[in-house]
Amino acid sequence: GDKSLEWMRLGIAEALVTDLSRIGSLTIIERTKLKKAFQEQKLQELGLAENAGMMKVGKLVGADALLVGQFTRAGDQLRLDGRVVEIGTNKILKTGSAQGGVKEVFEVVRKLAMDLVSEYAAMTSREKVDFFSAKTPTVASLETMSKIRMLSTEGKAAEAKAAYERLLAEDPE
Repeated sequence: GDKSLEWMRLGIAEALVTDLSRIGSLTIIERTKLKKAFQEQKLQELGLAENAGMMKVGKLVGADALLVGQFTRAGDQLRLDGRVVEIGTNKILKTGSAQGGVKEVFEVVRKLAMDLVSEYAAMTSREKVDFFSAKTPTVASLETMSKIRMLSTEGKAAEAKAAYERLLAEDPE
C-alpha cells in the first residue's frame, strides 16, 4: 500500500485496540505481541502466510478469535472493514464496516468496534458510557503518535523522543 498512509494504518489499529480494551468481557492481545510470538515460533520460515501464521500463534496464546481488517481512504472519506475470525476453524464469526470523514476517524473506529463485538461482548452500563464518551485526540495527534511509534520501531529512539516532547508541548492531553 501507500507508505504515506502507514501512520493511519497504525493509528487505526491502536485506536481499535484502545476502544476494545474498554470492554471488560474481552481480553485483547495486541498484534505486536502476536507478531513477537509469530517470530519466536519462526512460522515465517515454514512459508505460512501471515494471517495463517497469526491464527496458529493466536491458538498458542489462547485467543478465541482474530480481528482482521483494512481501511480505504478516498479524499477526505474513510471506510473501515473488519471481520472476526474464529481461531482453529477460520470461520468468519462477524463482519462489519463503518465509514465517515477522515476527521472523524475515532468515531468511525468506534462504530466498527461496536459493530464487530456487540453480539459477543457483554458490556456493563458503565462500560457503555465510558466507551461512547471517551475523549479522542485530534487526527493530527493520531498522525504524530503513529509516526513516533514508527520511529521507535525503526530504532530511532532519539527522534521519537524529540517528536513526543514536541507533541506534549503542543497538546498536553
